[in-house]
Amino acid sequence: MLIRPATKTEPDPPGLKLLRPLRHIIESVNQALKAQLRFVVTS
Repeated sequence: MLIRPATKTEPDPPGLKLLRPLRHIIESVNQALKAQLRFVVTS
């Protein structure tokens, strides 16, 4: 199953309320790791 944003004429897909917080956590961890990597590379 492909997860994509719903169009204006489509209802939100089931499980969207569960995926949004998970995506936010993944993005936060990703940004933190990128920041640490930049710190290590520049040191």
